[in-house]
Amino acid sequence: MKILGIDPSLRNLGMALVNYDDEEITVDKLLLSETKTCDLPKGVTKNKQDIERVKVHIDAMRPMIEECEVVAVEAPTGSKSAAAMKSYGICIALIAMIDKPVFVVTPKQVKAASGNPEATKADMIEWATKTHNTDQWLSENGKILNKNEHLADALGAVHAALNTYEFKSWFSFLRPYNKID
Repeated sequence: MKILGIDPSLRNLGMALVNYDDEEITVDKLLLSETKTCDLPKGVTKNKQDIERVKVHIDAMRPMIEECEVVAVEAPTGSKSAAAMKSYGICIALIAMIDKPVFVVTPKQVKAASGNPEATKADMIEWATKTHNTDQWLSENGKILNKNEHLADALGAVHAALNTYEFKSWFSFLRPYNKID
């Protein structure tokens, strides 16, 4: 079965498409969709730029969603500023547009999937790169880049979702009927 893990945000959206077979997870694809703000020409509003940034993520997500059977996503849990609240709303909308079964996990569950409920971004990258040995990690001159945190969290979302009651119930119900591979 193919599972897509997603770590959404307005700036960086990490995705990990994995094969899940008899308790084994193997990475098929890792993809980081990145957007940036820029100086706007006169007459172009900030919300227009935000819409274009979201379209970049949607375009990156579509083919990955088409390849999977189920999605595991780390949903944001709140915000402390107006900018963070805007990103939160965009993330919720991106999750809502997914037309496959979606299993939502919290940032705390994602960290716990690494074996360390207090894992830092660096800890998550270390866990993910050791657990999933693939040449798809973002690197420069042989050094793993910090922006792999989004890919690591996407993989953490998959691991966390597999441990939820909801996923286990869904999986055990459909498997005997050959509804999933």
